Amino acid sequence: MKKRLSTMLLTVLSLTTLALTTSACSKDTAPEKPATSSVKKTKPSFNYDKKIAAEFVEATSNDQATFIVDGKKVPVKFIGIYSPSLTQDQPLSKEANQKVNELLKNADDIQLQFDKSYGHQIKDGAYSAYVWLGNELLQTKMLASGLAILSGHTLTNSKLAQSLETASTQAKKSNAGAWAFDGYVDGATFNVTAYQAYQKNQELINAAEQAIKNAEANPTRDTLNQANAAYEAIPVDKRPSAHQKRIAQVNTAVETKEAQERQAQEAARKAEEERKKAEEAARLEQQRLAEQQAAQQQQNQQMVWIAPQSGRRYHFDPTCRGLRRANSTVQMTLQEAQAQGYTHCGYE
Repeated sequence: MKKRLSTMLLTVLSLTTLALTTSACSKDTAPEKPATSSVKKTKPSFNYDKKIAAEFVEATSNDQATFIVDGKKVPVKFIGIYSPSLTQDQPLSKEANQKVNELLKNADDIQLQFDKSYGHQIKDGAYSAYVWLGNELLQTKMLASGLAILSGHTLTNSKLAQSLETASTQAKKSNAGAWAFDGYVDGATFNVTAYQAYQKNQELINAAEQAIKNAEANPTRDTLNQANAAYEAIPVDKRPSAHQKRIAQVNTAVETKEAQERQAQEAARKAEEERKKAEEAARLEQQRLAEQQAAQQQQNQQMVWIAPQSGRRYHFDPTCRGLRRANSTVQMTLQEAQAQGYTHCGYE
């Protein structure tokens, strides 16, 4: 019995020693845990209440740029706005690109602020953020210039969203940038077809403007017709109301001028008639006088008879009863008889 107990004790001691030895060996040969990595993260911190300092690198489009944040390049879309595409050569895209570069290159203090709804998402390879230039947002400056429009995103930061809305409304009221071209801003996109139609209509409006100016400077029926034709070439819903008023004024001036010309023509016609009447009267009077003179001359050359010893009358008829008692008669011209004081016989 004692021998069996001794054997059992030796076995327990051996197992205990083996377990301790194995434990020590395992502890000595276990791998080390890796040290915490010192490599900086490639994505920015998403503390939505905090602005993150950034350094501008380049504008990769009109609504996206690359910044250096914590030593890493980060592509960032300008959240909340959309500008004409430079790659698609949309109207005003060059102006928008120039504006973006001007704002970012001249900014002394650039900070990024992410939105809870979009900031942590990567869309088209870029994060979305508000871009602060000092105390002003790049987005509001672009919107105010009319070189960007609201993108239609539902933004979590209602205060910043309202500032974007206000800038857009002011640009629309003042017809700044893209808002100057009727129909170009189409919701949250740019309608190039509408822009081209606007440009064509503007050419027609400018042509009408020039034609109206010509008519105003020289109001004639021809220039008025040209102005009317140019005005009617403009689509009805695009015709400036001021053009219609000015054409009406030109029409009044033309009608007044034509009325004056008609009056002048009528006065000239009447004057011509009076002149012709006067000429005819003068001609008739001259003719009458000539005929009278001719008659007088003829009469003066007519032969008459006188009775020198029997009165002081001349006679056209030698058998006149006034000569019956004459002792003798003498024939002479009427002119000679009158010159000698003879008068016409009363019997003739």
